[in-house]
Amino acid sequence: MAFSNSQASRLVIGSLSYSGYTTGVSVSNEYDMLDVTTIQDQAKVFIPGQTDAKSSIDFLLDSDGANGDWAQMTAWKTSQPTPLSYAPFGLLTGSLALLLSANQASFNVSSTPSGAVEGKIEAQSTSGAETGIVVENLTSVSATGNGTARDSGLAGGTTNGGVAHLHVTAWSSITSSIVTIEHSVDGASAWATLVTFASATAITSERVVVAPGTTVRRYLRVVDTLTGTPVYTRGVFFARR
Repeated sequence: MAFSNSQASRLVIGSLSYSGYTTGVSVSNEYDMLDVTTIQDQAKVFIPGQTDAKSSIDFLLDSDGANGDWAQMTAWKTSQPTPLSYAPFGLLTGSLALLLSANQASFNVSSTPSGAVEGKIEAQSTSGAETGIVVENLTSVSATGNGTARDSGLAGGTTNGGVAHLHVTAWSSITSSIVTIEHSVDGASAWATLVTFASATAITSERVVVAPGTTVRRYLRVVDTLTGTPVYTRGVFFARR
């Protein structure tokens, strides 16, 4: 067994790394159980139906109106849903990540005489919680280049598309950047574009769905193509379906 200290957990919502504000986070994935019991069955029979995923986030409220969690929550309300990426074991590349297309369902603030101002967000996913990996952690990028090949360990890859998240959390002195995810059968040759995120010109985030039925090869890597003087930080996540 390999247990992990929850201090390693990381959370990114939109263009903000929430880890420095969050005091607790949970993600729940529920499935409707459809009763298909007939009169000849000796016990109840169920089949899975639709998926419902939610996230609950407790955090310390930052009064910085330009760069803190207050600004992010305000932006979130006007651009719903927004990508939410939760890495319970940390942002080490290849680590487990849960990807949600999240609507801000509720936001509450509370104060007590003996504590800091706290907030709580309830987020509702529009498409369940996708189980994936950290392809590249929140890394400062300084030049155009290819990332490291990430091995899924799945010979032949998968054949039902997937979901990708991009979080650009810092930006300075650069004209634009295009981030793509490529895939390969062997991790060394014949790389092909799988996901192309929109050209970024400031801090931003994006969720891209790879169409069902699309083959996703065994290996993945991130490619950064920069214009101008490059200084920015981004994280990339991918979940197979």
